[in-house]
Amino acid sequence: MKKVLLFIALLVCLLPMAFSQNCNPQGNQSSYGSNNVWIGYAYNNTNFSSYKGFITRGAAGNPNFDTDFGGSNTNLNTAGCQVQTETFSVRFKLTKIVTNGMYKITVGGDDGYRLSLNGGNTWVINEWNEHSYQTTTVTVNLSGTVNMVLEYYENSGDNRVSFQMGAFTCGQQQSETYGLNNRWNGYLFDGMAFNNFAGMINTGHSADASFTEAFGGADVYFSSGCSYVRTEKFSARFRLTKTFSNGIYSIGVGGDDGYRLSIDGGNTWLINRWDDHSFITSTATLRLNGTYNFVLEYYENSGDNLLNFFVQSGTILAAETFTLTGREHNGTATLGWQCATADNATLFDLERSTNGSSFTKISTIYANAGNASAGLMQYTATDKITEGGAFYYWVKRTDVNGKVAISNSILLRAAPQNNTGIKIYPTVVTNGTVQLNSTKQLSNVTIMLHDFTGKPISSKVYGKIAAGAPTGINIANRQLPAGIYLLSIIDADENLGTQKITVL
Repeated sequence: MKKVLLFIALLVCLLPMAFSQNCNPQGNQSSYGSNNVWIGYAYNNTNFSSYKGFITRGAAGNPNFDTDFGGSNTNLNTAGCQVQTETFSVRFKLTKIVTNGMYKITVGGDDGYRLSLNGGNTWVINEWNEHSYQTTTVTVNLSGTVNMVLEYYENSGDNRVSFQMGAFTCGQQQSETYGLNNRWNGYLFDGMAFNNFAGMINTGHSADASFTEAFGGADVYFSSGCSYVRTEKFSARFRLTKTFSNGIYSIGVGGDDGYRLSIDGGNTWLINRWDDHSFITSTATLRLNGTYNFVLEYYENSGDNLLNFFVQSGTILAAETFTLTGREHNGTATLGWQCATADNATLFDLERSTNGSSFTKISTIYANAGNASAGLMQYTATDKITEGGAFYYWVKRTDVNGKVAISNSILLRAAPQNNTGIKIYPTVVTNGTVQLNSTKQLSNVTIMLHDFTGKPISSKVYGKIAAGAPTGINIANRQLPAGIYLLSIIDADENLGTQKITVL
């Protein structure tokens, strides 16, 4: 009986091996798909050898697709055999007939990808290296029959490849005109620096210039009517000419990530939060009278995206508009604002909220408690934030006549401690480089550098960082003067921690 059991166990082990050795890969590795359905020839290594069969992606009428092959390090079923989704490659082929015109194509991948529009002779997109998921966009003129080849390989970790194609009928951007009658003209761009025009949208409505724009959601392809933009690492510039009767108005902007607002055609910025952050709002209260050219600029780096604008009349105005800034470090919120030394302010009430709408006073700072510098009175206040907590803050200012003005509101979070497994070293930097080490894999990392007052200096996206593998963070090219700086690690909009470093 024992021998029988051993034989059965051996047979169970050998059957999958026999099956994998005897499977019959289907497909000729050369035919092109048609009717917008790609044929993808799959290989059991990264150099297109050891052919295992084919898969299809896309659908009739739509060649666009986004696939992760069933997940990381699993078995992908092809027509014929299975492929382990680690150290594998796929060559997709599609013949597409297009009318003469300009087309915008975006290819993304984790790891390497490249696209040919002439059967593999040349590559219009070529990112043949290892990296976390990223995309590349080109705009090309096409006509007639196009033999497209999209090659992809995965070395280790996550895997993903995507293809997006659409007609580009926007033409060249000639100018940016202002919207009228409370309807904004919004100009979209690939990239965060307004450098690749992707079409125009309109927002607002005739009765009110206020609007909220989510751009279709996080990391999707958002149509502008004549093209599209991927809502990750993109920018938008909204313009509106608006006439105000003489009066006091509150203007607010909210965004995730950076935003800034001008009322003089972009010459100066009334509101300016041009840095990476989760959704926050900023407000300004001022007297308006006449016609103004509004420019509202926005960019999105990673994670969620949202932009809103509101304007309302009748708010009581103190002597001048003022702005609140702040940062959180080791559970302490440090907040600051400034006013002219000749101002009529008597006191400032610091208030906080858990929801951004209902605020409670936590302290009062009197006008004579500020520090005078270059014609300005500078004020600071602190508050404790418990581990993992978050508060909205604003400052109410009262002048000698009893008039009140409210600053913008900001959201500060205290990162959870002792559970992120993040370490940054050394803390005294002499060679321009620090190391980041995490006990868990991070999926979409952005490193932000601030000076010690919390003012942003730079940010850089590092993408995926593997667990236990030190990653070098180069700050030498910032040409930083000696001093103390703050380095923050953000993963998909979650602040995982901030480390104080000293640059010598």
